[in-house]
Amino acid sequence: MDADLHMKMSKKIAQLTKVIFHLNTKNEDAAMELQATVYSHRKENDMLAKEAASKMGQLKDALDKREAQLKAMDNVKKVKERHQLDKAERLD
Repeated sequence: MDADLHMKMSKKIAQLTKVIFHLNTKNEDAAMELQATVYSHRKENDMLAKEAASKMGQLKDALDKREAQLKAMDNVKKVKERHQLDKAERLD
């Protein structure tokens, strides 16, 4: 009976050793996959941030250009108004 018990315990220990090895391997694989996912997300976030910064720069340049155009149009309007006033004063 001792030999039979010893054999059963040896088989159970071998079985548990295989389970532990399998779980460790699975855990290591999951850790590597998580690390790869984190790296991928960081890289993607960096790329998106650069694209957003570039687009914001382009929009700011377009806005600055438009503001300059509006200011120039306003200046032209003021000059025309001043010219009309001067012309009206000379005619009076």
